[in-house]
Amino acid sequence: MKATIKITALLFCLLISRSYFSQGILNSGFEVGNPFTAEDWYWSEGNERDSTYVRSGNYSMAVHVWYYYAPGLAVNGSVGNTPTNRPLNIMEDAGTPFTQKPTSIDGYYLYENTTSVSTNDSASIEIVLKKTTPTGKDTIGYGKIKLAHTGLSVSFVPFQVPITYFQQNVSPDSIIVILTSDGQCNGTTVANCNYLYVDDLSATLPTGQNIPVVNDEVSIWPNPFSEHISVLLNKEEEFDLRIIDLSGKEVFNDHFSNYKKIDLSHLSQGIYTLVINSNEFNESYKVVKK
Repeated sequence: MKATIKITALLFCLLISRSYFSQGILNSGFEVGNPFTAEDWYWSEGNERDSTYVRSGNYSMAVHVWYYYAPGLAVNGSVGNTPTNRPLNIMEDAGTPFTQKPTSIDGYYLYENTTSVSTNDSASIEIVLKKTTPTGKDTIGYGKIKLAHTGLSVSFVPFQVPITYFQQNVSPDSIIVILTSDGQCNGTTVANCNYLYVDDLSATLPTGQNIPVVNDEVSIWPNPFSEHISVLLNKEEEFDLRIIDLSGKEVFNDHFSNYKKIDLSHLSQGIYTLVINSNEFNESYKVVKK
């Protein structure tokens, strides 16, 4: 009887963990995807997954003015599936599942606009929280900031987008993140300019707790961590797990089934890459020891 209760309690905890920690912005660190396109983000001219300027891990999202004056845009969601009989409507077609009510969406960026000839250069981050209703999608929360020039020779700069709510008693079911870069390039020397690099998006709850963004396939928490980190594979299967430091040295390696809480108190503070291999996928994630 006691064994049955313990197993039931463990399964309940795992279900709660899986439900809660899958609520972040999908692929917020842009680590999942092909060389140019980030999974769960819409690819178009003027954006690409970048490996040159990153805050942590191997990739960031780069957005830039293209063809001299066309604004660059990156937005999360499968907007490429828009019906062909009507134009793209970002506020209707974009977004990924999200059910929290954060006070802000946070992250890090670099912005370079010295090769522009426009006096109206701008880079911005826009957040829209939506709720599906029988008549469409209502906007229940919104925030937008413009970003200052930083140059590319400095470390990534933190940003915060405060969210204003229009419906206090309603929770969203999706979030739209819009990254834009606008202006006009110096056409005599360069066709693409005003590069905006964004990395490590996260959501801050009213309690002050920061939600790491995770992939649907796996939940990893807490992140940042101090002593222990938990890994829950969202399928019943075994997996190999490795943790690698910034020098490329492997500091942890083991084989688990579905769920594991790992003691990493011996590691030094810093950024690590957590690599998961299973029969279904092979992915890496950024984790931070604080």
